[in-house]
Amino acid sequence: TVSFAILIGFAIFDKKKLYYILAAIPFVFSFTSGSRKVIIGIIVVFAIIIILNTNSKKIISTVIIATIAIYVISLMANSVYFTNVFNRFSQFENLFNNSGKQADGSTRLRFEMIKLGLQWFIEKPIFGHGTYQYNYYFGLVYGYNTYSHNFYIQQLVSFGIVGFSLFIGMYYEIFKNTIKFAKK
Repeated sequence: TVSFAILIGFAIFDKKKLYYILAAIPFVFSFTSGSRKVIIGIIVVFAIIIILNTNSKKIISTVIIATIAIYVISLMANSVYFTNVFNRFSQFENLFNNSGKQADGSTRLRFEMIKLGLQWFIEKPIFGHGTYQYNYYFGLVYGYNTYSHNFYIQQLVSFGIVGFSLFIGMYYEIFKNTIKFAKK
């Protein structure tokens, strides 16, 4: 997703057409990964590019690129090669239908991990339980230690609101400075 974003940025902002072709490689790999997070990241990249281009004369080219991207995604959705990706989205949707009975085991377990993490976070919301304590508490419940598979839950259980805010604050500053730079 990051490679795709960088290449699309170069293609649009530096007007280098070769980067559109190169961006296709990480775009395809992103979709074949089957990761919901990666797919959402690509959608966010497109949204940010559209937002950054709205105040310029490039809006028509941005709309054309977005239209082509939506068309390519719809083609991929109907392709046998990408069924894994779109099945994972439907499994996630099934989690909220019929009490999650139709969701796959991985999705149900991750949802359970989030619920447990929120319970542990509520126990010590200010400073958290400490580094890697999610893993420890999960081991007490399920018999094996493992990561929460959700960065935000892991951080909240480990470091509480204070640590989470400090960590996320770093990304907020980077994002804020990037937006200032992009506007210039």
